[in-house]
Amino acid sequence: MLCVNQSNMSATDVRIALAPYGQIVSIEMMDSLTDCTSKVTFAAHDMAERVVASTAEHGLNVYMYYNEKPHLSRGWVLVELYLITYCQRFLHSEDPEVVDIVRRAIDPERLADVQAVFSAAHFMGISDSELVVRFLRDIYDRMPVAAEDTLGFEDFCTRGEIAWLRVGYIKRLAEQGGPFPRRQELPVGCFLIGVPPHGLRRFVTSHGWESEVHPSPSGAKMRRLTAELAVLKAADEDLVFLDFCSNTQEAKMGRLFKADEPFEGARARDATAAAYFAATGLAYISGRNFHQKRVFSYAMWEMGRLYSHKSCEVIVLPELDGLQSFPGGNVWGMVNDRPYENRGWCCAEFAIARKCDRIANLSNPAVQRVLACRRWPETVDDYAHMMSEDLPVDQRVEFTAKGDRAVVKYNFFKMAFGRAGLDFG
Repeated sequence: MLCVNQSNMSATDVRIALAPYGQIVSIEMMDSLTDCTSKVTFAAHDMAERVVASTAEHGLNVYMYYNEKPHLSRGWVLVELYLITYCQRFLHSEDPEVVDIVRRAIDPERLADVQAVFSAAHFMGISDSELVVRFLRDIYDRMPVAAEDTLGFEDFCTRGEIAWLRVGYIKRLAEQGGPFPRRQELPVGCFLIGVPPHGLRRFVTSHGWESEVHPSPSGAKMRRLTAELAVLKAADEDLVFLDFCSNTQEAKMGRLFKADEPFEGARARDATAAAYFAATGLAYISGRNFHQKRVFSYAMWEMGRLYSHKSCEVIVLPELDGLQSFPGGNVWGMVNDRPYENRGWCCAEFAIARKCDRIANLSNPAVQRVLACRRWPETVDDYAHMMSEDLPVDQRVEFTAKGDRAVVKYNFFKMAFGRAGLDFG
């Protein structure tokens, strides 16, 4: 029996290698193959043998014709990309050509219409589009949706090295006030890493950062989070995901940024954040090491699992306190006063959690305001419209990093729809 799930298969990564002329020439399996991926690979290999035989019959001219076609119009390349998109994570170079191929490959508006994609695809001398569509339909019909994919969720928590804060520790931070610590500075015993134990509730926060270098310099966000946890009757041993504390962070505090640093157009600014170092007792902080960068890169692509899985309760914290609340004044880098509903990652998290019915504090007046402020997406087309850069300024969703728009668009499609979002004709 073919066993497939939507998880990033534990112990398996897939790397796409591109030849100069743009053809995928190898899929390198790193570490050991799981039974699931082995069966998927063999199923694809059985069909690939037909292509090799057909190519031999038709001669070299057919092969040359196939290689000259645009990368994303080649039938068997598309099969590989569809399988990788749902069953693995992409590992690719930062070469602009490769980045563009991956960006277009994961575009939900394109992915959704499987029938149209393969009807227009080129195969090596034979018309295998119907076979391919049946093959993919059979695989995707066996996939659990992200909300039910416990294996995928647990794999994400383990490989993403997610830190879960104890509710009791959240309460202590709220009482102390001031800037709370990054993941790297969390005290031992106040958090767990990996898969949360069964029997403990799992709360996931969705919020906007108030400054470039810290989400809440005043610490007011922890007080609001504590208040919501009290309403939800959370126990001290229950667990909370909060990005700044749950994922490792770069060393942005304790420095003066020059103009155009770290991106062109940025103004010179003070991010010395002395109150953070006073609160943590540190003289300096370091950024992510090589391992932490790899883990964070992986986690970013799968972050939507936290806002979709049936075991998670999402707490939305849309309020911002602003510069006037920052200890020491304007020493926390750029101030971000963009509303929650106009922030890219916030919109992505809210849209996924709403679609999957995971928002635990929906009755909160501030959350009700967010709910009423725009037409939240029900379909892939709705989501694409919400993320459009052509909307009026007051409705536009903005991202700090350019590449994030493609990532969250893909995340919504994968986490909120899965098989239901694919049209096989």
